[in-house]
Amino acid sequence: MLFSLDIDKSIPSKFQRLVILKSTDYGHKWEKKMVIDSLYLNPYSSCTDYNNKIYFLGGMNGYNSEKISVCSYDYEQNTFACSSPYLDSYGGFLCSTDSLYCYDWSSLYCLDKKLNVQLVTNGISKYRPFSTVDGRILMRSKYKAKFSELFTDSLIQSPITIDAIQRIGESLIIIGRTEEDGDLRKVMYDLKKKSFSEISKLDGYKIISQQIKNNGDSLLLTFLSKNVHGNADLYYTKNNGKDWKFIYGIDIDYFHNPYCLYNDTLFYVKKSNFSNLFTMNKVILE
Repeated sequence: MLFSLDIDKSIPSKFQRLVILKSTDYGHKWEKKMVIDSLYLNPYSSCTDYNNKIYFLGGMNGYNSEKISVCSYDYEQNTFACSSPYLDSYGGFLCSTDSLYCYDWSSLYCLDKKLNVQLVTNGISKYRPFSTVDGRILMRSKYKAKFSELFTDSLIQSPITIDAIQRIGESLIIIGRTEEDGDLRKVMYDLKKKSFSEISKLDGYKIISQQIKNNGDSLLLTFLSKNVHGNADLYYTKNNGKDWKFIYGIDIDYFHNPYCLYNDTLFYVKKSNFSNLFTMNKVILE
């Protein structure tokens, strides 16, 4: 699926037309499936795929509210839905085996299939949920090198500042820097043993996206070399972090979030600095 905003720049307005397109041949041809008018949407905000629906954050003109709604597009039934506005700010989504959560800057909610919400907890302004383990929600600190389970007072101190963190298998993968030298490092945290099992240095790199994507046993990290402009090296694993590979020299120019990892293929949108045009691109993780 591809979501495209159709905006008339000659008429200043916060409302847009959302054009939804679908491809069945890995992006070679696209079919227009739906057009949604009078929608307010931040194109770089979080979205997620859950139970044959794509969930994202926005709002409809008719609500006339300062708050933000949760929207969903069912790509099996080709239907669109929008909740009443209740979020105070753009946040994100968190999926578990049997539940879907969304959050803003201060609260965490559980969503049902009809976009009804149930408040899980308030007071998460200093934390962000990032994964689940057996129904337990994992949170990371916004300001310190710490993470924790929700509803517990036990904060785990990471040996590095946390730029990006995600669960893969029975471990957490953490990307960040040390206070001593500022070099980028990868850390593995064993969830069962509750210990840090591996620390490796990633020389010459800085992270360009704090989103870590996982799809089955594949996990993708994206870095930009310090000495190369307009190119990125993709760093990934296909066996739960045991072995890691690089794909070098991916042309990105200007990288846009969010991006999608599907069946070990990365789809991303980039903008050329010279033509100002947006293009859909893909990279196969072999």
